Amino acid sequence: MATVFIQKRSSKSDFIIHVGTASACHIVSVNSPMSHPFCDPPTASSLAEARQALQATRTSVTELDTKIDAAEAALAHLIRDSQRKIDELLRERATLEEQVLQTMAYLSPIRRLPIELLRDVFMWCFLDHPCCAWVLASVCSPWRRLALRMPKLWSKVCCYYNVSFSSRSVGVSTVLPLVDRE
Repeated sequence: MATVFIQKRSSKSDFIIHVGTASACHIVSVNSPMSHPFCDPPTASSLAEARQALQATRTSVTELDTKIDAAEAALAHLIRDSQRKIDELLRERATLEEQVLQTMAYLSPIRRLPIELLRDVFMWCFLDHPCCAWVLASVCSPWRRLALRMPKLWSKVCCYYNVSFSSRSVGVSTVLPLVDRE
């Protein structure tokens, strides 16, 4: 019957392993606890023990691999479920944010401004910026309807030409009338 004694040296992190029987004992110095605890040179009994230890270690590794695979699968399932829930919450949030924007637009003070006063504001814009019709008409649909009902806003429209894009030489980019003079 073989006996095994493991002794840790107090001054170092080395281990000394005593492997042997009543008649003979071999001492093996091991530098780390992960090294093999078998005697050197190998004997028939130590080889048999090593084979058994190897089989047990391989079985343990296989069991751990199975547990790791199961844990990874559970984690992947949890991540998919959580991502679906997050996506659903984000869609709900986007809907609520759109409702907030629409409500804020409805509550905006400019909506309570009488049309006559808004028409005067449009005309003041026209006096300062004669080509403001496009800008005013693109703010919102009520402003577009109002701008389209004001022909004076559309009496001056700016067209910008750039020499590099024009087939005719008209000089540098400038404001030109709608009717081109030849």
